[in-house]
Amino acid sequence: MSLNIGNKASNNKIMQSALTDKDISFAQDVRRSNLAARNAETEDRRSRTRIKETVVKNIIRFIWVWFLFILSGVIIYCAEQKAIPKEVVLGLLGSSTTVLGFTGFILRGLIRDK
Repeated sequence: MSLNIGNKASNNKIMQSALTDKDISFAQDVRRSNLAARNAETEDRRSRTRIKETVVKNIIRFIWVWFLFILSGVIIYCAEQKAIPKEVVLGLLGSSTTVLGFTGFILRGLIRDK
């Protein structure tokens, strides 16, 4: 059984005439809502990126202040021309490693995308 429907142009005209104004309005509403959802998602990503940038800048600033504090302590201690005891060096290394480790852990979790 063969069905001869005709050319595509006449089929498109029949399909378009079958659509009512209500169907066209509904399709336009769906397109607008999809566009609004994409715009909202884009703005949400932008705001999350701005927040992450602010947090990263503050953490880097904290690390710089911490190491400047450690460096100034070592410089002041050495200015008195005393040998630095082994315990002080171990304490400075341990605290600096802890600060770097925790901030690295926080940054890795913060920046990772889901």
